[in-house]
Amino acid sequence: MAPSFTSATLTQLSAAKAAPLLRAWLSRHKQYPQQARNDDIEGTVRLYIVVDQDGQVISHHIERSSGSAVLDAAAEQMLRQAQPLPSMPQRMRRNRLELIVPVVFSLR
Repeated sequence: MAPSFTSATLTQLSAAKAAPLLRAWLSRHKQYPQQARNDDIEGTVRLYIVVDQDGQVISHHIERSSGSAVLDAAAEQMLRQAQPLPSMPQRMRRNRLELIVPVVFSLR
């Protein structure tokens, strides 16, 4: 289970810890598509995401597909539902964060 935290918590963290917490934040918004469950479809979508200091997604694309259009669409839906993301720590001194997020869909 992803750790519980708030936007205020993230602003107090170092840059090194921001990316894993953003991944956890996104994971909280993931939903396994029923069609994929019914068809026993599993896979990992790798999302490339650019986030500004205020937690707004500037851009994103699928870096690597899961091989399933249903899972790929679910990963992008997760990103839409998770916005805005928590704000970046002020001490990061950068105006954006780029990261690749593996979104794992597993029935096990």
